[in-house]
Amino acid sequence: MTDENPDELSSLFQQIETLILVEAPKDPPSDPYRSKYKAKDLLEKLKVYLTLFKCDSEVKHAMLGHVWLQLGIISVDTDEVQQGEDAFNTCLDIIKTKELTPECIVTCVSAYNNLGLVWSQRTEWQRAFDFFGKSEKYYKDFIDSHLEPVYPGTLFTSKIPEGKDLSLEKLYTLTLYYLAQCHIHQGDSIQSAVCCHTTLKRQLKFNDYHPSEWSLNMATLSQVCLENNAFHLARECLSIASKVYGDYEPVLSNMKTNDEDKYQTEYDKWLSVGADIDRCWAKYGLILLTMSKERLMSEDNQESLNQFEPPDKLKALFIEYEVDTSSMTDSFVLTYSDAIKVFNTSHKHLLRARSHFSLSEHATDHARVVQEISRLYQALVFFVESEAEQCKFHKRRITELENLVKQFNKQFYITICREIWYELGEIYSDMYELKHDILRKTHQPSAHQVAKINWLIKNSLTYYIELIQSFKDARTNEYPAKYSNEWEKPLLLAFFYSARLLTKIITNDKAQLKKNQVEALDNYKYIIEYCTKNKEAVEKFATELSLCQEMVKLLPMKIEKISAQITTAT
Repeated sequence: MTDENPDELSSLFQQIETLILVEAPKDPPSDPYRSKYKAKDLLEKLKVYLTLFKCDSEVKHAMLGHVWLQLGIISVDTDEVQQGEDAFNTCLDIIKTKELTPECIVTCVSAYNNLGLVWSQRTEWQRAFDFFGKSEKYYKDFIDSHLEPVYPGTLFTSKIPEGKDLSLEKLYTLTLYYLAQCHIHQGDSIQSAVCCHTTLKRQLKFNDYHPSEWSLNMATLSQVCLENNAFHLARECLSIASKVYGDYEPVLSNMKTNDEDKYQTEYDKWLSVGADIDRCWAKYGLILLTMSKERLMSEDNQESLNQFEPPDKLKALFIEYEVDTSSMTDSFVLTYSDAIKVFNTSHKHLLRARSHFSLSEHATDHARVVQEISRLYQALVFFVESEAEQCKFHKRRITELENLVKQFNKQFYITICREIWYELGEIYSDMYELKHDILRKTHQPSAHQVAKINWLIKNSLTYYIELIQSFKDARTNEYPAKYSNEWEKPLLLAFFYSARLLTKIITNDKAQLKKNQVEALDNYKYIIEYCTKNKEAVEKFATELSLCQEMVKLLPMKIEKISAQITTAT
């Protein structure tokens, strides 16, 4: 504390902190910056007082640096970004060569963090990364000195507000979080995950987190781990997220007796987070089953197996937190008995999520959860040996999706409806393949078996056609000249699969047989014509296009033969 007017400085600084921390959040929407502008005026006054001090001590420089830092933060908060940037640079000029002193280190790290944020807002990610990098370097260099940092406010008031003794540690946690965002924009998802993991680990260590938000962030991190085959780390993230989430429930119960409104807000948020964590657990199970299938289907050599290994940077990450991980494996599954355990746990989480995302209040989320249930069944089918059991699981998918799509108005939920129509077309087609395999082994297929085959084909066609027709212009009844990138391949596949299915319908009616072949030929011709006009579609549809070209040569001969048979019969 300076010897010149210490009480006046202390009073002024306390007024500023009250305006920023207490009054500003209460400012009305009509005047959102009222308290911050008042604080800025007092900071300018404080700056003048400090500038007039005759002594030129390190404490004076530390105090002035902190004032300029606060002026910069308020300027950015009040949309005067350039003024804020200038203030941060002035702050750093004032404390230059003193950055690693206990009195200046907190101001230094905060100033570089804020400069990084300014450049992040301008989407200048490399410049932002450089500033955050400087923040990290100064923090690490100071920690290596084994000195104790001084919270800048104590220079004015000699009091350490609650939690401010960890201000440097919390600032560095923010630095890591900001670095994670920069790594994402630089295309380095692995290093971003490392930074996020360290951020969450530090928040847990210093008890600097909100349980619901922290749990959701930890569960979200698991998804990045999954994308990189780090199932051990993804499971740990989800297990800890679930534990912290669950431990917050009794805290919420106590809140109910003290503040009903706050409790309801927090409780609703908590329930929503729980449903999101459930979906993350289900995604874990789905990806584990899917990757296990791909691994079993890959060539059994080291080069092939290496693609299923997690990156070295993720292998070593962990958090020392006692959790139960027994409900879900972190190893690739090999058998149906292994797969069904993963399925059952994931399915339980999805059912819980679906109960939260009701169709009436959360239609889109409800639909996504049902689609995830279907995909979970689909992933399990690979591990099922019995064709009858495979069909049973496909039927459950059909029940889930058909019940869902019937409840949606396709005018308002056309994207969801299209996705479901396409998936239903696939499921009925897959079931046809299973039944057809059985039929080929039968010397004398029964009328019932033939009818079943045709029923599956016609249902598949119904959904593919529903999808295709939804893209027709209502006024011209024409298909678009070019489909969106998202739907181009699925639409062409719908035409392709429909053509193939039309040729598989079993019928003794030659006229109907001819009609089916002609429709199939029209589909193949449409695909060829589309790819001729849209050259970029050829690359993503090369294999199917080659088959279309072959069928366009063969089908006319088959149609001609059927026509001859019809003529002979008459």
